[in-house]
Amino acid sequence: MTGEFEDDAARRSTQPTEPQRVLLASSEYPGAAPSKEEVERSVALRQEGNAEYANGSFETAVRLYSAAAVLNPSDHLVYSNRSACLLRMGRLIEALDDADLCVALAPAFARGFLRKGAAEQMLNRRVDAQSSYLRGLSHDAESQPLTEALEALRADSGSSLQTTLYHVLFVSPHLQMDRLFQVLEDPDRLTSAYVEEQAPQLDAQFACLTQTLRVDLGLLLASPVLRDAYDRVTFACGQLLQWAPEAVTKHMQQASRIVQGLGLALRCGWRIHHGVAKFSANALTVLAISEDAKDELRREAVRLLLGGLLRWLLDPTPEPENPPEDRDVCGCTFLSPRLSAATWLERLFEHGTRRWVREECERFPGIVQLVVHLCLVVRDERAVPLGLPCLLRLPAVARGAMECEAIIDLTTCNRDAFGRREGRRWLARQRGKNVGNGGTGADGAAPASPSASPLRSPAADGGSSAPSSHSPAPSADAAVPSQGDLANSAGTLAPSGAPTGGAAGAQQALAQTLAARAPAPTQRLGEWLMASLGYLLVFVDDDALFAAHSCSALSRLANATPDGVARLTEGVWMGLPMLERLSMLACQHTAALELLETLARHSAAARSAMCSLAAALVAATPMGGVGSSRALLPAEAEVVGGGGDEAGAEAVAAAAAASSSSPTETAASAGVGPAGSTSA
Repeated sequence: MTGEFEDDAARRSTQPTEPQRVLLASSEYPGAAPSKEEVERSVALRQEGNAEYANGSFETAVRLYSAAAVLNPSDHLVYSNRSACLLRMGRLIEALDDADLCVALAPAFARGFLRKGAAEQMLNRRVDAQSSYLRGLSHDAESQPLTEALEALRADSGSSLQTTLYHVLFVSPHLQMDRLFQVLEDPDRLTSAYVEEQAPQLDAQFACLTQTLRVDLGLLLASPVLRDAYDRVTFACGQLLQWAPEAVTKHMQQASRIVQGLGLALRCGWRIHHGVAKFSANALTVLAISEDAKDELRREAVRLLLGGLLRWLLDPTPEPENPPEDRDVCGCTFLSPRLSAATWLERLFEHGTRRWVREECERFPGIVQLVVHLCLVVRDERAVPLGLPCLLRLPAVARGAMECEAIIDLTTCNRDAFGRREGRRWLARQRGKNVGNGGTGADGAAPASPSASPLRSPAADGGSSAPSSHSPAPSADAAVPSQGDLANSAGTLAPSGAPTGGAAGAQQALAQTLAARAPAPTQRLGEWLMASLGYLLVFVDDDALFAAHSCSALSRLANATPDGVARLTEGVWMGLPMLERLSMLACQHTAALELLETLARHSAAARSAMCSLAAALVAATPMGGVGSSRALLPAEAEVVGGGGDEAGAEAVAAAAAASSSSPTETAASAGVGPAGSTSA
């Protein structure tokens, strides 16, 4: 273990020197820093992971590091150690993902550059690897592992990638690249029969082309010629894979290199052109859901897709104010990586959940982090919503979310135009106002519900993050609250008898108010996800498929742990709008009916709301006389449940009868009937 993993002293001595726009960093995270208890639990999990790594149990170590990352997302050591595990497991692109995140969180952490360089070297990005080793040595010139790695790299006489690229593009006319691209531009010719017949020729051509997708990132970004070539090769690989995924995976020896190359393009494509990233995502998605493709490769496509889309979700780049005309690529018009990620997560599930997709999603190390940030972008930024409930319907994903110990603050953390934290957001809500962005949610989205709020609240000091490099500098008067604001805040919230008199008195009154104010309410991660789904279920009213999957996801979350139902009834607002929505959905979807039954059994508030809803139905119908409970219902309510299943109709009928009974009778009728039916 010596030299392989770092202790807390090393962690404290390698704090980031220059804050960047890294969404998991403490200055950018959409919520507050984790509590002391969460940090301690995260450290304990990381140490358990270290022990498993020492024993060679890399899969177990990865799971432990992933659990630690959810509790303390800005701990760079977690990503460094998980990168080492993934590298040992041969998952080079995922190892590079974690190494990139590690050095982004801690730019002065030398060992993070060792991890990054090792992954780049194994991917044949020799120039990038040398750059990473040198950057690590610039922070720790005495590091023996970095020195040895750099010497070994320089002693390796591997072929120059630039020479290979030049040979591919300019010195290989016998490969007939022009003819290949003519075929690729005509999808009618890209059939399984064509791929099977031309497999030897295609293997020779793509053996050269796929090397382009492994070009050093530093060289790629510095050369317009390389970027154009990268774009063309991404098109070639993606076009072939998405039109003949089964034939490519079964008949071409270069199929694995094509898949891995698109996985790399998925990650760096946004730095070239949004079409490169989107086209790669689309091709990997097509392969991932292909029924007849080779199982090993479609599983690899799922893993690479999930890892790349998690990186997109962690990219804080917003939608541009003046989008270009060519924004639509593969049916996706978003130009923000975060919003685009939700599109392909939806496509992964929109035609059903394949067995291998479910298994790879449940095993994906960062699945809980992915769900959290997908929930944020769907709820607060109006991204495509279907992927969220589809992921939460998976048993292991639901269980992981419900068992997670991360605590959520209900304070909403917005940012202004300069990317700074909105430190006074909770105070503004106490005053009945909405500070900073004209009453909208994050990035101009609709206001979030009281229970729909980001993971962990802003810190008590309301510390602001550094503005992005492309943003104008904030004005001095925008950086801190004015004296008038302080006085107004103090005058609104100050307790009786608080000192007053000028700015000093206003500040003192405000400090007393903040000290005396009750802390913001909290939820565990599972309750927060259920509350967010409930909020979306009410307000996303034009997507029947999303509604059905959301009901199923809520039921899955409630049944994932022994206390799940109680947490559902306590964490999700069950007012009349929610119950009215569920009642309408129950006419067509069994999942909504089952959710109604669960709520009626375990939630007194839901039962009361059902009684109110039934009373409103009675008042609205001319058949309001005393008689059988079924006579109290409008005729259309008879079809609740459909297909002969009248459990929903009986539930609403019993609630209607209870609404006109005595309190004792109402309490009795609110109980639970035989299995499969509810008297509510």
